[in-house]
Amino acid sequence: MKSFGRRDGIVLIVYLALAILLTYPLIAHLDSHVPGQPIDAPALAWNLWWLKFSIFNLGTSPLSTDYLYYPLGVNLVANTSTFLNGVLALPLQMLCSTIVANNLIIYFALVMSAYGAFLLAREVMERVNLYSNIAAVIAGAFFGFGAWHINYVNAGHPMLLSSEWIPFFALYLIRADRSAVKNGMRAGLFFVLTAWTELTFIPFLATFSLAYAIYQTFLIVRRAVHARQVILNFIAFGIITFIGTSPLVWSLLTDSLRYGYYIAPGLGRAQVFSAEPISFFVPSAAHPILGRWANSITNANTSYAFIGYAALILAIAGFITARQHHVGWFWLLTALFFALVLLGPTLTINETDTYLPMPFALLRTLPFVNANRYPVRYNTMLMLALVPLIALGVTRFLRMQRGKIIIRATTALLLFEQLVFPIVLADLRAPAILRDIAREPGDFTVMDVPLGWRDSVAILGSMDYTAQFFQTIHQKRLIGGLVSRHPAFKFQYYLELPVINSMIALETGRAVDEHRRELDRSAAPEILRFFNVRYVVAHRTLSGNELMRYIEDTFPLTEIYRDETRTIYRVMQPHVEPTIDLSAETARLYFDDGWGRTQMSPAGFDYRWATRNDSRMWLPLEQKTQTLTFHLRGTRAHQPMTVHVNGQAVAQWSLNAIWDDYTVRIPASVARDGLNEFIFVTDTAPVHVTPQENYAIGETGTLSPVDIVATSAGFDAGRFGEIWVAGKNAIENKRGYHLVAINPQTGVVDRVAMFDTFADPNESVRLAQFIAALPAGEIVAGVAIDDVSKNLQSSAIEALRLIGVENDLRFQFRMGHAFIGVKGASPGQALEQVDGRLPANVYVGKNVASDRVAFALGGVEIR
Repeated sequence: MKSFGRRDGIVLIVYLALAILLTYPLIAHLDSHVPGQPIDAPALAWNLWWLKFSIFNLGTSPLSTDYLYYPLGVNLVANTSTFLNGVLALPLQMLCSTIVANNLIIYFALVMSAYGAFLLAREVMERVNLYSNIAAVIAGAFFGFGAWHINYVNAGHPMLLSSEWIPFFALYLIRADRSAVKNGMRAGLFFVLTAWTELTFIPFLATFSLAYAIYQTFLIVRRAVHARQVILNFIAFGIITFIGTSPLVWSLLTDSLRYGYYIAPGLGRAQVFSAEPISFFVPSAAHPILGRWANSITNANTSYAFIGYAALILAIAGFITARQHHVGWFWLLTALFFALVLLGPTLTINETDTYLPMPFALLRTLPFVNANRYPVRYNTMLMLALVPLIALGVTRFLRMQRGKIIIRATTALLLFEQLVFPIVLADLRAPAILRDIAREPGDFTVMDVPLGWRDSVAILGSMDYTAQFFQTIHQKRLIGGLVSRHPAFKFQYYLELPVINSMIALETGRAVDEHRRELDRSAAPEILRFFNVRYVVAHRTLSGNELMRYIEDTFPLTEIYRDETRTIYRVMQPHVEPTIDLSAETARLYFDDGWGRTQMSPAGFDYRWATRNDSRMWLPLEQKTQTLTFHLRGTRAHQPMTVHVNGQAVAQWSLNAIWDDYTVRIPASVARDGLNEFIFVTDTAPVHVTPQENYAIGETGTLSPVDIVATSAGFDAGRFGEIWVAGKNAIENKRGYHLVAINPQTGVVDRVAMFDTFADPNESVRLAQFIAALPAGEIVAGVAIDDVSKNLQSSAIEALRLIGVENDLRFQFRMGHAFIGVKGASPGQALEQVDGRLPANVYVGKNVASDRVAFALGGVEIR
């Protein structure tokens, strides 16, 4: 590549001018607004602040945070965190605000994307002995400022806008046939820079790399290039890429091993975010003149797929110019492949699915590659592949008579049809009182109302989308938050908490009765103490009158600020005794995902089984020396356990296989005010090794030979269901009644069936036939998922009574229903629970959704 010269400087100035012009009116609001809809844009600006705050204020890794989703925290590698943008923004944030830094990074991404494409175009033109500086400038401008790219600005998606390193990656990758090792290392470097900017781009670049490797193999076979140089460059590329991306991959891998593979939720929405063939030819819906026309002729996704007629004319002309060269075919075929990827898993025409499979159907089956759920996001690679062809097309026209006139007209058309103007802006000006909260000493929480949690697929509760950005001002913890991906458990945790559950209900238009409100008033002090909530910031319009009345009636609040939209309250800290009641509703607060649900011991106290060898819980303490006593039972005698508090080992115990008390002294140097993290490190055993549980199935007179757990969450309680038999979940998480027949002597699962009595009345007949075919004495566990009531018939109700079930869900919309019964029992004898607010749960043996257990916890006393 040529060294940077005066012409490059002029090109950068031209591109900067275009960036400022085409993102107007951003330049006029540089310190108060960010571009994009006020949904994702505020949270993505938060990313820049978090990297700076985590490193310089907290001294922790920016790859995860518990300042959102407190105290669970989230892995930010699976989020759209743009870590490299955060690094680039560090000096800017030192000199100015996060808002200004965010906007300057957007200008940087636009300009460098265009400049990188300019260099790529120049390289390809030189390879076919054609060169025009103006051709490279026009091609670079198409990549940097095309509608496909500016729409990411308009949507407030700087993570997808930040494609600036991709053209540089392509530039050095295509130089793999020259200068062994050096170009491969540079390509690897820009692959790593891209990955640390936006993880979604990794499968894009991997796919492009594979395509180029196939192309180079073809050239090697044709002896058009030297195999040694290509191979050495690809080895160097692979080594640098592996080393540079390994921290990201390792973080995702360890999280997936713990929580399961959760980074590709919402694959079913791929069709919504796919293009149709017409999408490539219809301007963006945000075009200032043509947008209304575009919306009137199609509902297809055009904003991110539109290529433009001028660009197509130039690209076709460019291919004709270079068709005698292999390189022309490479860029054409690459562009066609990525255009097909944009069409989604199956081809859709005029909103009608043809069910003809497209390349994306294969990509969505590949782990980690399917983390990108939206086919249109591959537009980056389509437009990149068009860049060299557009540049070659410009050179072809320039060689014609009146070529300059043709190029001027084509460039004018290119500029006009690619317009996305003016850019939508989100106002992020914050109440000045938040700076006063930031100056208040202590590690505490600000509760936003409405209180919500959101990923890119679903939302729990409701949200003030600017609240997460306001954390950059007050710098205190938040209970809610917006991240791209997280394990399902993290929604479920908050959904099952008292008070929080009622707030979610009110935010989603459901009622909370007076009895529930009274219980919440009793639980509120413990909720406030646990989360250490010192302030409540309520957006009155978004919250609504019912939610505002609820928080003012439930929490001890004093209003300290009010403006046109928000009220800020200080929480009057209630006195709460330092006790942990595992039988109370608030007990769910203390346990992460490494624990089973509550169950009752024969002695009359509640307890939970830990299911991991590093089970975690949180306890609210004071920063002083104190003694804690845990009531525990191991899986075997002399079971070793180490207790860690806030990352420090404080005790080593030898557990018994019977209940006993174990005491630990927490020194003031280890304890902290607020939540303290306890991790119990020990070994685990198969779930069946400790049979000292109650295996009686209700009043049926039957003892189960294995542990059985049935959990059913209706629509408002999480929409999931599980039936664990001897440590294995026997059903899929699909709507309907699920029944599992279990042999009463061996515990072996004999039959499994699902009946969607929501969708089809005939499913009730099938359910009745299933139960009728079972032998007398057969154990039957069942759950309802989502809703089963709509078309539930009497035949199914009568059949369920044959196994001891007495509840009738025909008039209980979206309720959870869990039961364990026995064929031949009388109605009411089965273990059974119906619940709509929380998951219904029944069990025999250990109440765990796991194949292993570590120990049981039956109580905590704090002195």
